[in-house]
Amino acid sequence: MKLVTPEQLRKRGLCSAPNPACLRPYLEDLATSAKPGIETPLSAVVFPRFMNTSDSAIRSAVDKILSRAGIEPWPNLFSNGRKSAITDLLAAKHDVVDVAAWVGNSPAVIWEVLRNGNRGKPS
Repeated sequence: MKLVTPEQLRKRGLCSAPNPACLRPYLEDLATSAKPGIETPLSAVVFPRFMNTSDSAIRSAVDKILSRAGIEPWPNLFSNGRKSAITDLLAAKHDVVDVAAWVGNSPAVIWEVLRNGNRGKPS
């Protein structure tokens, strides 16, 4: 799975990350329900439409998608989602160096955030 944020694209380009096991069935369902003739490998960029878009535009789009689905966005949507993804990837036994590279942090920052209960404040 390739994920990208506008800041990341400016600094490093595309970033490949593993598909968390919990997402794979949904991605496979989407791939099988795609229109005939449209082939999108699971290694493709997830939302190519947003590759050169501002963070606020991405947030607005995600808010609209959640609203249409009847889901109320939780607080700090992207920050908490990112922390959850980091926790899930580490629990799946991915190396912290790889996880840090995928999310644009250092291993030290990841361990500090986790040590402080995901509050991100130094101990």
